[in-house]
Amino acid sequence: MYIDSLVFSNKPNFRIPRHVFFWLGWISYFTAEATLRRTEVYGFHVAIFSSVSEVLASTPIDMAFCYSIIYFLFPRFLFRGMYVKMVMLWFLFALLGFFIYRGFNVYIVPHIHDFYGMKRQKIGSTLIWAFFYFFLTFNMEGCLAAAIKLGKMWYIKKSENDVLTYQKEQMEAFIHNDHAQSHFLFHTFSRVHDISLEKAPEIAGMISSLQKITLFIVSQYQYTQVDIEKEIQILHEFIELERAGTDNYGNYSIEVSGEMAGKKVASFILLPLVENIFSQQVNKNDMTDFVMIKAAVIKDVLKFEIQNSKPHQTSSLINPKRDTIYQIKKRLNLLYPGSHQLSVIIETELVKTYLEINLGSIVLS
Repeated sequence: MYIDSLVFSNKPNFRIPRHVFFWLGWISYFTAEATLRRTEVYGFHVAIFSSVSEVLASTPIDMAFCYSIIYFLFPRFLFRGMYVKMVMLWFLFALLGFFIYRGFNVYIVPHIHDFYGMKRQKIGSTLIWAFFYFFLTFNMEGCLAAAIKLGKMWYIKKSENDVLTYQKEQMEAFIHNDHAQSHFLFHTFSRVHDISLEKAPEIAGMISSLQKITLFIVSQYQYTQVDIEKEIQILHEFIELERAGTDNYGNYSIEVSGEMAGKKVASFILLPLVENIFSQQVNKNDMTDFVMIKAAVIKDVLKFEIQNSKPHQTSSLINPKRDTIYQIKKRLNLLYPGSHQLSVIIETELVKTYLEINLGSIVLS
C-alpha cells in the first residue's frame, strides 16, 4: 500500500519523495555515463566528483523542461485537444533549453573542469550536430516524465471505470436482489416495523424520512462522489428516524462547520459509517445512550468524528474485519490511497470513530 501511495498520492510526504527518486535516477545515470568516459584519463575520483558537480549544476535546466511539459503543456494543450500547438511549444521549449545548455557548457563547465584540474574541452562540433545530440538526450528525460504522467492517468481512468462498473453492479443488486440490500435498509425497515406495532401515528413521519433517504441512495450513489451537504442532510433524516424509533431516548446530534459548498466525497463512506454506529454500537431505549457527530471541511480536508456510548456487549467492537468498517477501509484505500485516516478507538465510557480525508486527492478526480 505504501508503493501505491508513493505513486498516486498528492500528499507532500509522498509527492516530494516521488519526484526526488525520479531525479536521483537521472542524476545517477548521467553521472555514471560521464564517469566512465573520464575515468581512463583522470582517474576514478576526479572523474566521479567532476561528473557529479556538472550534473547537479545542470539538473535545474532539465527539471524546468520536464515540468513545463507535464504541468503546462499537458493541462493547457494536450488535455484540451490542441495537439499541434503542444508539439510546436514542446519543440520551442527544447530549442530554448538547447541555448541555455549551450551557455552552460561555454560559461560554467570550464570552471568546473578547472576546479578539478581537468583540461578544458573545446566545443568543436557544429551547432546543428550539437543541437541534435542535445535534443536526443534532453527529450529522453521529457518523454520519460510524460510517459509516467500519462501512464498514471491511464491507470487512474482504468480504476475509475472498474469502480463505476462495480458500483453499477452493486446498484443493480441493490434494486433487484433482496439478499444484497444494504444493512441500512434492513435496519431501518426493522425499526419501522417495530414502531408500527405500537405507535401508528409515528409512521407517517418516519416513512417521509425513509423516502428521502432511499431516493438519495438510488439517485446519488450511482455516482462515484456525492455532495457533502446533501449527505449531511440525509444524516439528519437518519438521526430523526433513530430518534423516533427510540421514543426520544438518549441524545443524538450533528455539528457541522467549515465550507462544504461544492465539496464532494466518495459515496458509501459517511452514511454507512453512521449507520454502523446505530446498528452495532448503540444501546436502544437507554437514557444514557448518545451519538455526537462532528463534520468539518477545512480547505480540502474533511474531518468527520463520531462519539457514541458503548453497547452493553462490546465483543463485536474488537473484530478488525467487521463488515461495514472493513468495507469502508477497502474503499478508502482504493479512492484515497495515502490521503485518509480512519480509526476506531474504544475508551472506558465511549467509542470514538475518526475519519479524515483529503478530498482533493481522490484518484478519480
